[in-house]
Amino acid sequence: MPILLTFRTSTGRDEFDEWYGSLSSITRAKVRATLDDLAALPAAQWDRPRYGHLKGDNWKGFHEIILKVEGHHIRLVGYWGPIQGQFIIVLRHDKNEQGALASKHSKVARDRRAEVQINPARAKVWFDA
Repeated sequence: MPILLTFRTSTGRDEFDEWYGSLSSITRAKVRATLDDLAALPAAQWDRPRYGHLKGDNWKGFHEIILKVEGHHIRLVGYWGPIQGQFIIVLRHDKNEQGALASKHSKVARDRRAEVQINPARAKVWFDA
């Protein structure tokens, strides 16, 4: 089954973890349940409405986990690898606050993927069940 990892900066900051920690306990439980449900499925079974492939040259190789959290449309952008079965979340995007994903977001995602490829320790297991 897939393992979810999150990107952390060179200073150890994990933006996804910070966002998750800022949620109410009820909302955290809902987000956790959605991510656990996905992680319990083989990657080949990940599909809409909770998962999708991003389109466009800037997004080649990237996918999104789709969440609705407290009225916000959240996209967890990530990619598969470098080890089979690992989905690495590199960007959290709030469509309500930031609008549609744009090329500036894809640059952040691509840069973070490159950082993980150079230094795999930049990705950590998000939650070890």
